[in-house]
Amino acid sequence: MVSKDAAERFLAAPFLADLDASSREALLQVLVEDRVESGRVLLRQGDHNDRIHFLIEGTVAISRASSKGRPEYLLDLDAPTAFGETSYFQRNAQLVTVTAATDLRLLVLERDAHEVLRRVDPRASEQLATAAIRVLAGHFELIDQRIADILSRQPDPQSEATEWDRFRARLFGESKL
Repeated sequence: MVSKDAAERFLAAPFLADLDASSREALLQVLVEDRVESGRVLLRQGDHNDRIHFLIEGTVAISRASSKGRPEYLLDLDAPTAFGETSYFQRNAQLVTVTAATDLRLLVLERDAHEVLRRVDPRASEQLATAAIRVLAGHFELIDQRIADILSRQPDPQSEATEWDRFRARLFGESKL
């Protein structure tokens, strides 16, 4: 059951702006509210993931293991956002570790609950998928900005930026999606 306050916070998220009233209600019926203490690992790099986390309060830290096995901090995500959607929809192992940087309030969509939503209300499921795309686009923009910031601090920022521009062009031009 999702509390009224949690539902209001969740539905106020910009990435959910296009959900119609019946889809909002259907989605709230399949979500589970959770609270997590700071420091807890929610998703671990390399593990499989069967849920999407909707962060409605707090901040999570995103990190990954370097090629030498050392943890590397990537960025923080603040509420409202979602995480775990890439590994959830692709059914791949987690590429990053997500840790509660503060105490959190979350709404969680488990795979079984999502399957129920897909059968019972395909429109709500489709609108949720559109919202997930918005979240992913926002995450990509954060990563792109972080890389641009790092490159600007390099000894030859123009050379590094040009290399990043070429990589982006290849990423979008050669994608096998």
